Amino acid sequence: MDFTINNEVYWVLYNILALLLFVTFSTVVILLINKLKIKQVVKYYMIAGFIILALSLVVTFFGYSFITLFSYIEWMTKFLLPWLVLYWLVRAIKVLERRV
Repeated sequence: MDFTINNEVYWVLYNILALLLFVTFSTVVILLINKLKIKQVVKYYMIAGFIILALSLVVTFFGYSFITLFSYIEWMTKFLLPWLVLYWLVRAIKVLERRV
C-alpha cells in the first residue's frame, strides 16, 4: 500500500489547522491589547510588534526565512502599491469634480 498520499493529506490538514489556530490566537491577543487601559500610541506599537513577531513565526513555520518576507514587501511596493495609489487618486479626483 502507498501511504504517501495519506501523509501528504495529513500534512496539508496539519498546516491548515496550525494556521487557523495561529490566526485565532493572534486575533485574541490583538483584542486583549485593545482592551488595555493604556495610551493609543502604545497599543499601536504593541500590535505592530506582535504582528512582526507573528509574521516571523508563521514564515519560519512554513519553511521560509524571514528575509523572504522583505522580498515580498519589495515586490508589493514595486508593482501593487502604484496601482493602489492610482486607484485612490482617481477616486479623489472624481470626488473633487463632483464638488465643483
